[in-house]
Amino acid sequence: MRLFAIFYFIVITHSGFSQNEKIDSLWNVYNKAKHDTDKINILINGIAYEYENINPDTAIIYYQKANELSQDLIESSNFEDTEIKRLKSKCALCLRYIAHLQYTLNNFNQAEKNYNLAINYFTEIGDSGRIAQCYNGLGIIFDMQNNYEKALEYYHKSIKIAENVSDKRTMSVCYTNIGIIHRNIGQYEKAIQYYNQALKIAEEINNKNGVAACYGNLGVVYHDIKDDAKSKECYLKALKIVEELGDKYGISFCLMSLGNISLDATNYSEAIDYYLKSIEIKKELNDDDGISILYGNIGDTYTRQSKYNEAIEYYEKGLEISKKYGFLDNQLFVYENMTVTYEKMGNFTKALEYHKLYYKMNDSIFNKEKSKQLTEMETKYQTEKTQQEIEKQNLELGKQNAEIQKQTILRNSFIASFVLILIIALVIYRNFRNKKKANIILSQQKVEIQQQKEEIESQRDELQSSNLKLETLNSELEKLSIVASETDNSVVIADKSGEIEWVNEGFTRLFGYTKEEFISINSSNLKKASNNKDIENAIKECINEQKTVTYTTLNITKSGKSIWTQTTLTPIIKDNSLIKLVAIDSDISKLKQAEEEIKQQKEELQSQSELLIQTNGQLELKNTQITDSIRYAKQIQDAMLPDLSPKPQDPSIKPKVLEFGALNFEFETFILFRPKDIVSGDFYWFTKTEEYTFIAVADCTGHGVPGAFMSMIGNTLLNEIVAQKKIHNLEKILQKLDEGVNFAINKQQNSEATQEDGMEISICRIDFNKNEIQIASTNQSVYIINNNEFIEIEGGIYSIGGGSFSNKTFETHKIKYSENAIIYLLSDGYQDQFGGENRKKFGSTKLKELLKSISEKPLAEQKTELENTLISWKGNNKQIDDITVIGIKIYT
Repeated sequence: MRLFAIFYFIVITHSGFSQNEKIDSLWNVYNKAKHDTDKINILINGIAYEYENINPDTAIIYYQKANELSQDLIESSNFEDTEIKRLKSKCALCLRYIAHLQYTLNNFNQAEKNYNLAINYFTEIGDSGRIAQCYNGLGIIFDMQNNYEKALEYYHKSIKIAENVSDKRTMSVCYTNIGIIHRNIGQYEKAIQYYNQALKIAEEINNKNGVAACYGNLGVVYHDIKDDAKSKECYLKALKIVEELGDKYGISFCLMSLGNISLDATNYSEAIDYYLKSIEIKKELNDDDGISILYGNIGDTYTRQSKYNEAIEYYEKGLEISKKYGFLDNQLFVYENMTVTYEKMGNFTKALEYHKLYYKMNDSIFNKEKSKQLTEMETKYQTEKTQQEIEKQNLELGKQNAEIQKQTILRNSFIASFVLILIIALVIYRNFRNKKKANIILSQQKVEIQQQKEEIESQRDELQSSNLKLETLNSELEKLSIVASETDNSVVIADKSGEIEWVNEGFTRLFGYTKEEFISINSSNLKKASNNKDIENAIKECINEQKTVTYTTLNITKSGKSIWTQTTLTPIIKDNSLIKLVAIDSDISKLKQAEEEIKQQKEELQSQSELLIQTNGQLELKNTQITDSIRYAKQIQDAMLPDLSPKPQDPSIKPKVLEFGALNFEFETFILFRPKDIVSGDFYWFTKTEEYTFIAVADCTGHGVPGAFMSMIGNTLLNEIVAQKKIHNLEKILQKLDEGVNFAINKQQNSEATQEDGMEISICRIDFNKNEIQIASTNQSVYIINNNEFIEIEGGIYSIGGGSFSNKTFETHKIKYSENAIIYLLSDGYQDQFGGENRKKFGSTKLKELLKSISEKPLAEQKTELENTLISWKGNNKQIDDITVIGIKIYT
C-alpha cells in the first residue's frame, strides 16, 4: 500500500462554461484593450491564472509577459509616484506567481531567485504582508529539498512579519508547514502541536481551506502513529469541508486515505469502495500518477484476500499508466507486489520475471566500502601478540618499580648511616667541612630520586595509554567480528604465500563448504583452489603492486549449483611487507543475468536504430519534396504581388508622372518585404481605376503556408470587390472583404480553420483630381507626413474575418494632401521584432521616431535605413513575424 503526504488543499472553482471558452473570451477582451495597464491586469488576473492548472509552463510565459509590460511602462513613461508604485506591485506579483509555479515544477533555483526579486519589489513599496508570503514560499522550496533548518528559518521569518501585520492566514499556513517538517523527521507530537495551532487560527478567521488542510494533515500523522480511530475522524471532517468547497483534489485525497485506513483494519470491501471513488475523481483531474497508485492499492487489497486474478488485473492497469508516464516508484511497487502475488499463485516463472524487473530497477548492490574494513580485520590476528607484549611490559614495569623501591630503601638507609657517620665525624673532625660535603651529596641524590620518580610516572602514563588503545582495539575488533560473521559475503584470510588460514560463516553460507571440507576437496592454497584461469596473474598484481584487485569466477557450490562471484583480493601490508591476503567473495549471479538481458536489449536497440536511420532518410526525402512545393508556392505568391518598382528616371527632371512596371502613376514607392518563412502571411495589393488609385497592406493570421493561403484569399477578394464589382467606398470594401473571408472560413467546416482566422489590413484610396487621401485600417496604424506634420491614424477595433461579430463598422479618415506627402502602410512585424541589449520589442514609439527622422530622405535611402536598423536591432534573434513596410510619396 502506498500513501500520499498532504501539505495543503487548493480550492478550484469553475464557472458554468469550460476553461477554453473562458480563455478565448479573455483573449478577446485583451485584443480590444487599448491601454497596456488593462492588458497587464487581464494577463495576471485572467489568462495566466486560468493556465496555472492547465499548463503551468504557459502560465509562466504570460506572467513574464505581464512583468515585461509593467517594466516597460516604468522605464519609458512619466507616471505619478502612485502609479509607479502600483506597476512595481504588478512586477512583484508576477515574480511571486512565477516562483510558485517553478517550485511545483521542481525548478528550485529559479524559484528561489524569483522569490528574492519579488521580496525586493515588495520591500521597496512597503508591502510587508506579501513579503511574509514570499518567505513562506522560500521555506517550502527548502522543505522540498529536505533542508529543514533553512526551511524553518524562513517559516519563522514569515510568522514574525505576519504577526506584525495581523496576517493570520499566512501564520496558519506557516504553522502547518512547520508541522509537516516535524512529521517528516518523526517528531509526531510536535507535528500534532503545530497542526492544532494552525487549525485554531484557521477556524478563527473562518478559512475553510485551511481548516480542511489541518484536518487532512492531522489524519496523516495519526495514521503514522497507528491511531486509526483519530485518523479516520480527522479525514471525515476534512472530507465534509472539501465537498462543500468543491475541491476535487482534496476529496480524492481524503477518499484514498480512508481507503488506506480500511485496508489496515482488514475491511477490504470498504477500502476498495473508497479507492474506486477516488479514482473516478482523479480521472476528472487527469491525475495519472494518483490513478496508478490507487490501482496498485486495489491490487494489494485483492492480494490480501487471496483474490489473485483480480489483483493481477489492477496491478497491470497501474503498471500500464506508470510505464506510459515514467512513474518509476509506482513501477517498483507493482513489480514487488506482482512477484509476491505470482509466487502465492504458484506461478514461479512469472514471479521470477517480475523479481528480475524489480531487481533491475532497485539500487546498485555494489556501493559498499570494503577496503577500510579489510585492513582493520587484520588487527584481529595481532591482538593476542599485542596483548602478550603489553602484559610483558606490565611485568617488566612491576619489576622496575620493585627494584626502584628497593634501591630507594637501600639508598635511604645508606644516606641515613652516612649522615650519622658524618655527624659523629663532625664532632670529632672538621665538623663544618664534612657537613658542607654531606649537603652537596644530599642535593645530588635528591636530583637522582626526582629523575627516577619522573621516569616511573612516564612509564605509568604509557601503560595507561596502552591499556586505553587496547580497549579501543578490542571494541573495534568486536564490531569487525560481528560484520565478518553476519555478512552474506564470503571472507577468506590467507598468509602471504596464499595458504588459507581462516574463513567466516558467510563462506559456508555462500559455497556450502566448511573450511576443512573445502581444503580437502580443492586445496589449501588460493591459487590452486580457485576456478579462475587468471588467478595467478591477479595474485601477482595484488602482491607486486600492493593494491586491491577484483575478478569474477564461475563456481560450483557443495549442492552442485553454479554461481557467479566477484572476488575482491586485498593485500595487508605492514612495514612495507606483505603479511596477509584477504579475499571477499560476493554473489553476482543476478547481476550476470541482468547483464545478459541488457546485452540482448542492446542488440534490439541496434536493430531499432538501423530502422530509425532508414525512416529518417524517408522523412528527409519527404521534407525535401514539401520544401520544393513551398518554394513553388512562393513563385505563385510573388507573381500575385504588384510590381511597384520604379523605372530609371532622369534625376535632373522633377517627375510629374512616374513609370512603375507597365503603368504610369503620380507617386513613388519603396517596399520593404521580409517574410518570416519561405512564403508570407503578409501581402500588399494595388489597383488603379479611372478615378482612384488603391494601395493596401494586409497581415493575415499566422505566417508561412497557412498565412500564404489566407493572403491568396484576401488578394482575390480585393480584386473581385474593387475591379469587378466596382465598389470604391473603403468602408464597404472592408465589409465585403470581411464577409468573403468569413464565408471562405465557414465553408471549411471539416478543415483546421478556426474562428480566429482572418487578417488585419490598411487600405489607402488616392484621388489625384481632388488632392485627397482616404484611409481605413483594422488594428494597425497608418502614418502620414503632410505639410511637415506627422499624423498617426490608429486602426479600428474590428478585424477582417474571425467570425466573432456581426454588423462590423469600419471608419474612413479623409485628408487633403500637399506636395510631397508621404504615406507609410505597414504590418505589425517590424515593431514586434525582439532585439536590442535587453531583448525587447522594437515598439511603435521607436518606429515612429525612426520614420520621422528619415522622412526627408529619398525613398530608396529610407528603405535602406529601415533595413539596416532592423538588422542591427534583431542581431542574433530569430525573426518572429512577417515584415512589410510600404512608403508612398505623392507628387502634385
